[in-house]
Amino acid sequence: YICFLSVFVFFFFFFSSRRRHTRYISVTGVQTCALPILIAVAVLTMGAYALAGNTINAVSTMLPPLIMLMTTSAVIHMIAHTRQQKSSLAKTAVLAGCATVGLPIFLNCLTSGIGFGSLAVSEIIPVRNFGIFAAVGLLMVFFISMTAVPVLLTIKPVPALKKSETGTTLSDKMILWFISHCETLTIRHRGVILVICVLIFIVTGYGISQIKVQTNMMDYFDPQTRVRMDLKNIQEHLTGAMSLDVIIEIEGNKKVTEPEIISYVDKITTDLKAQSVIISAHSISTYLKRTHELFTGEINSLPPTRQHNAQYLLLGSSDSNGRLIRQFIDVSQKTLRITGRTKYVDTRQGMKVEKWLLERLEQDKPEGIKTYLSGIIPVYINMVHSLVDGQLRGFG
Repeated sequence: YICFLSVFVFFFFFFSSRRRHTRYISVTGVQTCALPILIAVAVLTMGAYALAGNTINAVSTMLPPLIMLMTTSAVIHMIAHTRQQKSSLAKTAVLAGCATVGLPIFLNCLTSGIGFGSLAVSEIIPVRNFGIFAAVGLLMVFFISMTAVPVLLTIKPVPALKKSETGTTLSDKMILWFISHCETLTIRHRGVILVICVLIFIVTGYGISQIKVQTNMMDYFDPQTRVRMDLKNIQEHLTGAMSLDVIIEIEGNKKVTEPEIISYVDKITTDLKAQSVIISAHSISTYLKRTHELFTGEINSLPPTRQHNAQYLLLGSSDSNGRLIRQFIDVSQKTLRITGRTKYVDTRQGMKVEKWLLERLEQDKPEGIKTYLSGIIPVYINMVHSLVDGQLRGFG
């Protein structure tokens, strides 16, 4: 990956440097500075990232191009300002070039490093690591630009910029004309421009308040890719692609055998099944109703007493070490789980389902129980909340 980026940058600069209006770079500068420095900084950054015990993920893959971009910018300025010096001695020209661009490069790396370093407050570990090592990489860019680049430029000096190469081409004249006219226009109409900028700021400030967070990982893949086709088959023919579970903890002396608790669980399970995004929902009430039907013939009805529930649970626990009912209750019979399987939903749909379910859990809830959500959907939503919260805190 790093080698591919390096080769791409090399050829880009090589062919650019052969054009008359970009001779500030020079082929020699590309050969002696750009390529080795690009590779060195990228290797140093990613090596430090790996030695810190981190693994490559979707976020960290942005580190090499970011660091190489900043390195390229610094190297170009070093080469260009070195070539502009009038001294015939390579050492003198390099020192003068470093003195000219040293502070701007430092401030560029420092401010960019602070910006990326602000991501260190994120609760998402990959984002936090990216921010930290982006800041570290940018510091490396500065130190290598001010140490290794001058050394390379003195070992193989770049040719001084000829007078015929500066400001004489049509493209140079057009650029200078455009810049000078922009400056004149800005100063002449500074009041109007200031008002326009304020209005744009107000409009975009209102736009920030209208931002909606929506993430659908499957949209990152083409509809014909294997992962999306497999997901579609799972949703159509199996139990669903995502999980949404309700955990119920019973406090005090009560146990799961209480009819009011079983009735509450059954109502939640039934309401879950009625949701369009829920493909299936099961709980201990599903087992109890089916067992009660086999013994009494009463269809879709719950056992009437605590004793019935206790006997049916004892019967279920005798089968294969109780695996039949252990997926719904624990050994102490104080914790229950309603397990649901849903379609693949984006974060906005997931938030709607989560909000509805949290409100529904508070309705007709018996005393002495606590409820909370588990599964992929809550984790998915918490991840998005953490990302947004980290961005806002980092910005602050």
